[in-house]
Amino acid sequence: MFKLQLSLFISLLVNIFLTSAFGDKRPIDPSCSFCSPSKHNFQFFAESYYKNKISEIQPVPYQCYYVGKFSSAIFSEPCVGYVRMFDGCDCSGNFATREMKTGYAPGDNMKDYKRLFSSFIYIPDKV
Repeated sequence: MFKLQLSLFISLLVNIFLTSAFGDKRPIDPSCSFCSPSKHNFQFFAESYYKNKISEIQPVPYQCYYVGKFSSAIFSEPCVGYVRMFDGCDCSGNFATREMKTGYAPGDNMKDYKRLFSSFIYIPDKV
């Protein structure tokens, strides 16, 4: 945990330095750890195949979010990293991992996983 916090702190310092040095005119590159992260917009639905939206969240990486029981979801671009969906309300219990590049829109959690999920964590690293 400390290693992750230190890494995030160093990335923040590098980002501040680059912003002041280049006037924030540098291109955003998702493969570059010190660039500003792109905003995601995750949508969650009570029913399968994106019906009855219950929540919309712009997640901060590595933070747990409780959205209530959801049967389907759409995780927006950029398709980098993965989302871990949990059946517990506090990112606990059974989970499923969806890679953003290939699994960015789970359409029917009951069919695919035999359960609904309630919380998630977005992790921008590779699986």
